[in-house]
Amino acid sequence: MTPLHLASEKGHVEVVRVLLSHQRGINTIPNLDEDGWAPLHFATSWGHVGVVHELLHHQSAINTITIQTKDSGTALYLASGNGHVDVVRELLRHQPGIDTITSQTKSGGTALHWASGKGHVDVVRALLNHQGGIGTIPIPQENGWTPLHFASSQGHVEVVRTLLSCQPGINTIPIPEQLGCTPLHFAILQGHADVVGELL
Repeated sequence: MTPLHLASEKGHVEVVRVLLSHQRGINTIPNLDEDGWAPLHFATSWGHVGVVHELLHHQSAINTITIQTKDSGTALYLASGNGHVDVVRELLRHQPGIDTITSQTKSGGTALHWASGKGHVDVVRALLNHQGGIGTIPIPQENGWTPLHFASSQGHVEVVRTLLSCQPGINTIPIPEQLGCTPLHFAILQGHADVVGELL
């Protein structure tokens, strides 16, 4: 782990600024640690929006936005899954392309999948509203799960409402996963009556 990795993980904005200004003497972006994490991954995972801002204003950091770690996905995926909506917005401002949002992990998960499954409704809204939204694209994971499957199975009714409002008609179209189960099936299996009511 480089000094910049450590400062980014701990959220020390001033230290990050100093390290970036003296980068000739240290290993900096896009240097990855043994797990494929750049300093940006640490800052986004922990929600350090000030550090993320500094890193993204450093020219070479832009290239690390789309780098996937060995097991956790992109910086946007990490920020989304941990519910850091301010970091998500900062990342989307610097990398506005829809491919940033639809970038998938090895299992096919996206930032929207993870945020939906964790119940981070503000993050879900930010992702769906970005550049007109991707709400009309039910992105299935490798196993056929969409963000709506995740939100329904976990009982996140506000996320379910948000997804349904951005995907008109999706509740009338069954989206089965690999075993043939729809989001409604999973909500019923888990006993989430409020979600079942939204899906009917």
